[in-house]
Amino acid sequence: LLDIIIGQHEEVSSLGEIAHLPKNITLNTQCGCGMKVSECDFWGKVISELENEGLNMKKDPYAFKVGLPLSSRVIDSRRQTKMHKLKRKLFVIAQYFLFYSTNGKFVFSYYREIIENMERLFLKVMQYQKTASVVDSSKDSLRAVIFYWFHRKETKIILLGRDGRGVLNSNLKHSKKVVKRVYRWRKY
Repeated sequence: LLDIIIGQHEEVSSLGEIAHLPKNITLNTQCGCGMKVSECDFWGKVISELENEGLNMKKDPYAFKVGLPLSSRVIDSRRQTKMHKLKRKLFVIAQYFLFYSTNGKFVFSYYREIIENMERLFLKVMQYQKTASVVDSSKDSLRAVIFYWFHRKETKIILLGRDGRGVLNSNLKHSKKVVKRVYRWRKY
């Protein structure tokens, strides 16, 4: 909701959870405009601009790394396997530990590539939409902090915490196992 509200400003481009962009291109999901990603004028233009720089996003959208998302609703089952989830979890834990224990001095090259790609994408979006800012609602705090670390002057982070009742209500929409969902919220 905050993304949508801020995105209404004429100087802001709202991108939603941009970390899911490669999956959305692969699965040709529905864009916020109501069109499929492959038919959306906005994403068509942005993807074409990035492909002009040598990226072949239509052939392998995941080559354009913009995050390490885990999907809970629309899942690319060829990509989000149990092994992928395990590797991601270990990688993220290692990056958290190394980033914070070295006071931001150690960032894996994979995360550096994510940050560079985010910057490229954000600049293309701002250029195409003639805006001064973008809002990325991806739910990856580590990625946000690392991006901030490299772009402090231009970046603002808004961290929202949800009330437990809201989280539980949202989780119940996906499963009726109340005890499991309460435990999941407590763990979170």
